[in-house]
Amino acid sequence: MSWIERLDNIEFTIRTGDGKFYKPLWKSGEKSKEFNTSKYDFINLEGSLIERRKNQSSVYPFTFWFQGEDNIEKSEEFEQSSNDNRLWTVEHPFYGTIKGQPTNIKRNDAKFNSTEITVTFWESIDGDFPEESISITNEVSSRVNSVNQLSLDFFVENSSPESSDLNNIRDTLSQSSSSFSPDKDSFNDFSNSVKSAVSAVDNIITDAENSFKLIQAVVNAPALFTTAVEARINSYVNSYESLKNSVSNLFSKYSFESQGASLISSICLACVNPVEGDFITRADIEEANNTLIEIYEDFLRTMDLAQVEVYDVEENWSPNVQIQIELSNLISFTSKSLFSLSFEAKQERVFELSEDSNLIILTHRFMSLDEKDKNIDTFRLINNIKNEELFKVRKGRTIKYFV
Repeated sequence: MSWIERLDNIEFTIRTGDGKFYKPLWKSGEKSKEFNTSKYDFINLEGSLIERRKNQSSVYPFTFWFQGEDNIEKSEEFEQSSNDNRLWTVEHPFYGTIKGQPTNIKRNDAKFNSTEITVTFWESIDGDFPEESISITNEVSSRVNSVNQLSLDFFVENSSPESSDLNNIRDTLSQSSSSFSPDKDSFNDFSNSVKSAVSAVDNIITDAENSFKLIQAVVNAPALFTTAVEARINSYVNSYESLKNSVSNLFSKYSFESQGASLISSICLACVNPVEGDFITRADIEEANNTLIEIYEDFLRTMDLAQVEVYDVEENWSPNVQIQIELSNLISFTSKSLFSLSFEAKQERVFELSEDSNLIILTHRFMSLDEKDKNIDTFRLINNIKNEELFKVRKGRTIKYFV
């Protein structure tokens, strides 16, 4: 079928989760998708082996319009329908039938007889994954314990710390632990844990197992702080950078892989243990997931660069296969779980003011008012309303809200 026949025979239609159909005007756009891939480098071979698995979901940025005398009513009805969290079904002249979820909806009423809607649409599997019988938190915690045990065993069996390494271990531990800001309830326990680990460094040559366990405890503890998950993840990123900068000799490579695997595992644990106020929107979850993937990819790149060829007997080093397989599975499961969780989070909406307004009226319109004015504070922070805007928010200002 030619593109002309497609346009003549297939009408752009959106069926929202509540079962209603919408057939707005639309413009052609684009689609994108990524593949699940793994990269393998071999010391004695040039180039890399790229292994490709199943593709990830496609992403479609849709732009369409409701127009005519009732464009406002149609847009309002569409917004109400989009609040239903069940799957959408889109019939598209170019892409066929697509099932999925919107992650962001932007509405523009700048033209009086036409309302422009912009939607970021993710194609989705028509089912619930992971299965409800699996507790995501318990599963991630179990996998984290497995990575930690493998890292501990690998470190004890293969690393051979010398007295000249002790100062580097202490400095790295102090720098990485200082990246974390424990909550009031965790402060004393975390401080004592850091002190115990620093003291144990003196014995790492004779008792590597106990010393490394105490270092792992410092790395793991912040994952369950009751501070905001974004702050915890950022602290782990800073801690990772300190650890990465410590890589120099053979021992530090063993230390980097073992501690790095524990650190990245802890980020996974932090991601699935949000506190109240975390992950309000799908964008929040996407950001956490992207940070997790980015730091994991950097971890792999750093280890690739640190490899030494087999014939160099004294400095020979390469990553441990068991640790990397277990860590890769943990990352995949956590990322998949966050993707599933994102469909349960609120959608971000963007609205451009057609006339001047103020903070109280806008909060009442988009979030409703409450007795303690918490919604006013939340709405103000979301939209960075301050100074003169506290009294007057001008026409043309872009407003964000969540549904």
